[in-house]
Amino acid sequence: MITEPSKAYIVLPFERVGTTIGARQVLIFDEPGKAHACAEALSLRMSGVAIVERTVDVETGVEEDRLLVAGGAVPPFLQGPAHWTMRLH
Repeated sequence: MITEPSKAYIVLPFERVGTTIGARQVLIFDEPGKAHACAEALSLRMSGVAIVERTVDVETGVEEDRLLVAGGAVPPFLQGPAHWTMRLH
């Protein structure tokens, strides 16, 4: 029996403090529409917002992230574990 991969949509809000931009508390959704609505609302009061789609292979546990959208001040997206912080010059 083949199982479908599990998907989650992670909203990452970013806040600028001085010359540093860093991620704040993430929000996780099971539907992309809910993630987009949340990101849109957060974009009104945060320096930047990104949405990452996380796919998990249910059989192996392997996770893969894909950046769906980013707006405002958002550090570059890197595959794999990231610190999601950047320093401005």
